[in-house]
Amino acid sequence: MMSKRCYYEVLGIPKDANSESIKRAYRKLAMRFHPDRNPDDPAAEDRFKEASEAYGVLSDPERRTTYDRFGHDGVNGHGFNGFSAGGFDDIFAHFGDILGDLFGHGGHPGASCRRGANLHAELEISFEEAFGGTKKDVTFERVDLCGGCEGTGARPGSKPQRCGSCQGSGRIARQQGFFLVQTTCPVCQGAGAIIKDRCPDCKGEGTHRVQRTLSIKVPAGVDDGTRLRASGEGDVAGPGLPRGDLAICVRVAPHPVFQREGADVFLHKEIPFSLAALGGELTVDTLHGAQSIDVPPGTRSGTVVRLRNRGMPRVNELGYGDELVTLDVVVPGELTGEQATLLARLRETGL
Repeated sequence: MMSKRCYYEVLGIPKDANSESIKRAYRKLAMRFHPDRNPDDPAAEDRFKEASEAYGVLSDPERRTTYDRFGHDGVNGHGFNGFSAGGFDDIFAHFGDILGDLFGHGGHPGASCRRGANLHAELEISFEEAFGGTKKDVTFERVDLCGGCEGTGARPGSKPQRCGSCQGSGRIARQQGFFLVQTTCPVCQGAGAIIKDRCPDCKGEGTHRVQRTLSIKVPAGVDDGTRLRASGEGDVAGPGLPRGDLAICVRVAPHPVFQREGADVFLHKEIPFSLAALGGELTVDTLHGAQSIDVPPGTRSGTVVRLRNRGMPRVNELGYGDELVTLDVVVPGELTGEQATLLARLRETGL
């Protein structure tokens, strides 16, 4: 029978390696040789078993000390295949943190850090509020801990009892050939505890839905559809666990005169035929107040005049966008007798 290799050699680490080095070495080998990733390679499965056995011993300070003093004989029956005294829970206590990270599940559910759900809300503001920035209240519903039981689900003065089926882990482990498979405990539904005397306020849920109003600062220049995030304002997952976030979608009402594209705004301005022909001064509206512009003689309908820095603020940047004014020449539909006579004379001159 082939003798076992040194556990330090198996993991490729020195004998003075710390616990983090041991974990990293095993993680690397497990990623490489796990049977799920090498279904047709028996040698890879053997390497995975060997590495798991080495990690099971060297990751435990007491077993590592025994191994360092007495070698394989000292830990005989206590390697990867020898957790019979502690059962499956001992196996997952050793390997859950590694294999859970590798293959998408936690090895010890009771220790996992769940995060509350993220929430979404909408906030409507006017075009002018988007221009200048504003503070608005947004009201939404979220899940909070029950104030009566502080999230335990048990009647005040009592406590949840440890689940006897899973011993508080929230998971049941069973062996299928070489592999150990974990499933949610059917008795406690993964909570690890059973509530016999339920809180009358939340009926044992530990949480309830509440309405919350939050003051939101809306920066100047936001566009329709901008998303703002309020960290830690989402649902709570349980006592001591982090909340989710609140995402606020800003809806900007349209303006009756201006349109916008990014930080630039657009305006159509009608001008009389005489101004277009002769040129002159014209007053136009901007978000920053009225401004005079020069209309050159012979201006055609559709001419665009750009007013620098008269648009919306640039979010998280300095300065403003531009305002683009489209000049629409208006041809009169009805003329007075005098106007018709003057135009007839102009026509005779070839104009």
